[in-house]
Amino acid sequence: MNRLWIGAIAMAVASAVACGTAAAQVAKYVDAQEVTHYAGSEAQIPEQYRSQAAPAGLPTDRGAPNGDVRQDRRDIRQDTRGIREDRRDVTRDTRDIRQDRREMGQDARNIERDRRDIPRDRRDATQERGKLQQDLKTGNTQAVNADRQQLRSDRQALGADRRDLRQDQRDFNRDRTDLHRDLRDRREDRRDLRRDVGNRRQDRRDLRHDRRTER
Repeated sequence: MNRLWIGAIAMAVASAVACGTAAAQVAKYVDAQEVTHYAGSEAQIPEQYRSQAAPAGLPTDRGAPNGDVRQDRRDIRQDTRGIREDRRDVTRDTRDIRQDRREMGQDARNIERDRRDIPRDRRDATQERGKLQQDLKTGNTQAVNADRQQLRSDRQALGADRRDLRQDQRDFNRDRTDLHRDLRDRREDRRDLRRDVGNRRQDRRDLRHDRRTER
């Protein structure tokens, strides 16, 4: 009985060795440029690549993915970085848009204030001019000097309000231009974000496909 068991084991071992030898007759390896090569025997494989060589029917070095898989992973990492950058850009553009809208609101309030001040200063100047003329008729020298000083002050206030109005209108137009630019930038960044998300989704599909091909 023992002899029968020994014989069966010997035959199994011989069969396994024979199958292994047959499978190893055609081997493959990947060189430094990640190009896969095939060889008829181990002797045909360069010495530096023999440790990672495998039969052609098996993947070369399970621990090292092939070039396509590595490239897919690099693409995914690149797309992920692009997505993060696009999201930061969208967030920054959104902050800029809010700031532009706040500044436009402030400019609009300033314009409204200047438009109220100008008629008031014009009325004050008109009243002061009438008072000056009246004092000139009566010959009140002291009052005439005071009226002239007050009239100059009213005219200066009127000129300042007009300058403020022009400046506030320029600021409003500038902020409106900035708002339109930031809205355009945000639309572009959102398009870039959608594109990068789509690219990453495609690269992940490619990675799964290349992994199946590698197996």
